[in-house]
Amino acid sequence: YNSLDGEIPLALANLTQLKSLTLSNNNFQGPIPGELLFLKNLTRLDLSYNSLDGEIPPALTNLTQLESLIISHNNIQGSIPELLFLKNLTRLDLSYNSLDGEIPPAVTNLIQLESLILSSNKFQGPIPHELLFLKNLTVLDLSYNSLDGEIPPALGNLTQIESLILSCNKFEGPIPLDLLFLRNLTFLDLSYNSLDGEIPLELGYLPVLSTLDLRYNNLTGTVPLSLKNFHSVNLSFNNLKGPIPYGLS
Repeated sequence: YNSLDGEIPLALANLTQLKSLTLSNNNFQGPIPGELLFLKNLTRLDLSYNSLDGEIPPALTNLTQLESLIISHNNIQGSIPELLFLKNLTRLDLSYNSLDGEIPPAVTNLIQLESLILSSNKFQGPIPHELLFLKNLTVLDLSYNSLDGEIPPALGNLTQIESLILSCNKFEGPIPLDLLFLRNLTFLDLSYNSLDGEIPLELGYLPVLSTLDLRYNNLTGTVPLSLKNFHSVNLSFNNLKGPIPYGLS
């Protein structure tokens, strides 16, 4: 939160005992220096809200103690490198960049990951099946990309998840019933896709789900009465029909 500018100085690599490096909300430009890989004790790296460009240096995967990696709100391009060695990473936020390609299956190596935020990029293709092994995930945000295919039923295996945001993509097909296994889910946003079929009645029985956004899809059928306990429901711009259930009016 200053007005620092120029490139990130390579000499930062000499601070070998550094555990936390936060340069967010400045005016840094240029690429992320690969020399940061010498900061072997780093547990937190936050470069968000700058004007950094270029690709994510593959050498960052050597920061094996890293627990939080935040590079959001920059101009980073290219694909996500193979983050194979970041076994301690609990938060990965690469949102609001220009990353492209498919989400790499190797993300499954981040076995401690709790928060994965890849929104507002240019990712394509389906959600990789391997992502479904991240059993500790509580936040998954893949919104504002070009992901396609059906929403994988196996997302129901992410039983710790609290916030699932897949809006503004190209997903098709029905809302998978396996989402009903997400008993800790409080926020579900599937808006701005091409989902079809009916809204599963059982969604309303998820015990802590309070916000449901399904607008701008191709959903059919009637509005389930089971949605009556939610704090916020948005079903606009679909193909729903029939009367509003008595308990909702």
